[in-house]
Amino acid sequence: MEVKGTWQGRVLKAAQISVEDDDNLHKVEIEGSIQQFSSLADFIVRNQRCNASATLGLSSSTVGKLKVGVKVKIEGRKSGDAVLVTKLELSS
Repeated sequence: MEVKGTWQGRVLKAAQISVEDDDNLHKVEIEGSIQQFSSLADFIVRNQRCNASATLGLSSSTVGKLKVGVKVKIEGRKSGDAVLVTKLELSS
């Protein structure tokens, strides 16, 4: 299921909902500020634990900027209670 909308506090107000195919079932896209940051392998965005330790193509300058409050856009796949990040971008 794909949901597009706006966040109001901790609630997503859906504007559009569509059903995805089985291939996209575990795909995740999140944009928001880092809420907690322990390491590249353990940080939280939108209350979702993320692991970007195996993300290819991350520059050391990007990794050096990751901390609480920094806005990011991530893509990845759900694995247990975490998102294994495949793409991470700093957003403004």
